[in-house]
Amino acid sequence: MVKIEARNELIFTTFSFQYPLRQFNFVIEKRDLINSQCDFKKELVNLVRQNKLKRQKMLFNRNLLLSILCALLIALWSYAALSKLAEFTTFSLQLKLQPLPNWSIPIIRWGLPVAELGTALLIYFQRTRFAGLIISTILMTVFTFYVLFALTGAYGQIPCSCAGIISELHWRGHLIFNIIFTIFSFYGIYLQKHKADSFIKHNPIPV
Repeated sequence: MVKIEARNELIFTTFSFQYPLRQFNFVIEKRDLINSQCDFKKELVNLVRQNKLKRQKMLFNRNLLLSILCALLIALWSYAALSKLAEFTTFSLQLKLQPLPNWSIPIIRWGLPVAELGTALLIYFQRTRFAGLIISTILMTVFTFYVLFALTGAYGQIPCSCAGIISELHWRGHLIFNIIFTIFSFYGIYLQKHKADSFIKHNPIPV
């Protein structure tokens, strides 16, 4: 009986020490798990914050580039329109020397400066900028093809009907100039559309 009691007492003593040890190990493992979860959350928050800053920087650069392109196009169309109006007599005489139908001369004489000035105004205002960029692209494309037509020499030597400093360029210079600003207009459309899509994506309309 004594041995059994001692053995029982020994067994009891062994288990009484083992149970708190297991409980202590479980507490440590749980604490490590909580700490690892906290570290994971911190890393996730930092990653989201970095991606947000990167996206904001990219949008800022795109908006800055769009503003520069729009400023250049506004300056171009404003100068083209005002120089034609300032040298209206010379502009009208040069139009008569172009291989154009006679009935179209009065329309182009007044319509072209108005269209150019209207394009500049459309690009200037944020709500109408996309339409202004489309019109700018159409005008620059038409002018570029007209320059290519003049370079073919099909109608001999055609004088430039532009006014101001632009009229000092030869036809090849006009072609390079027009191609550059046509690319500006096309890329402006892309940036403006991307800006509108990005705004709708991050500012959805509530239903």
